Parts: sequence; C-alpha cells; structure tokens
Amino acid sequence: MGVDASAGFRYTPRFPAAGRQFRTARVGHARSNTVYAIFEDSGTQIKVNVGDVVDLDTRTVDGDAKTISFDKVLAVGAGDGTAAKIGMPYLAGASVVAEIVGEARGEKLRTGKYKRRKGYRRQAGHRAEYLRVKITGIKAA
Repeated sequence: MGVDASAGFRYTPRFPAAGRQFRTARVGHARSNTVYAIFEDSGTQIKVNVGDVVDLDTRTVDGDAKTISFDKVLAVGAGDGTAAKIGMPYLAGASVVAEIVGEARGEKLRTGKYKRRKGYRRQAGHRAEYLRVKITGIKAA
C-alpha cells in the first residue's frame, strides 16, 4: 500500500540509505522553528515533527482506530534555539499523537550462504512489515 505523493505527505524512511542525511527539508520550506519530539516506540527512539510520516513496528490495532498516542516521550523542543524539555527518562504529561495512514512493507532483504567448490548455496529473503503513521500533534508537559 503506497502513499499518494499528491496528498502532501512528507515521508521519512525508517532506515535511510547510507551516506544520506536522515531528514531533509523540502525546497522552500524552512523547518527551523518547528516543534519536535523524541519518543520511544518498541525500543526505538524516533525524532519527529508535526506532519512527518514515519514507519513503526507493526502492531495490532482496533479496526476502527484512527489515531495512536505515544506517552513515552523523551524530549520536546523547538528549533528556535530555546532549551528543550528533557525527561528522566520520560516527560510526565507529554504525548505524541499520530494518525494511522496504513500498513507498509520495507524493502526486500536478500541473504545467502555459499561454500566454494562444494555446490552449497542457500538463499533467504525477508521483508519487514510496518505501520505507517502521520504525526498530527505534539503535546508538551
């Protein structure tokens, strides 16, 4: 299931390609004064801004659920240079709200074993499934 590019989503890959910067601003859009949050989900720390589309580990959600709330917020800050609020380990009362966009699948990863001169070759593949969400709100404590 793909995301329509005309819908105005700003997609952030879960595992960016090596040598590239993780988040890039679109041309003509300044992101310096936006509020950001760092939250923990399934043992992974994720930095997000409002409007970001991120892939999370798959989970079971109710069929009628449209949003997810994350309460394990590690830090909330603004990009204008003011001091960020940092929790020890979490900020009390802070949350990140996201709208469920749909399910997504990662790239196919291929692995192989090979022993020379023995006729031994094995191949395996893996394709991870993710839950794609769009960040709609960041609430600081």
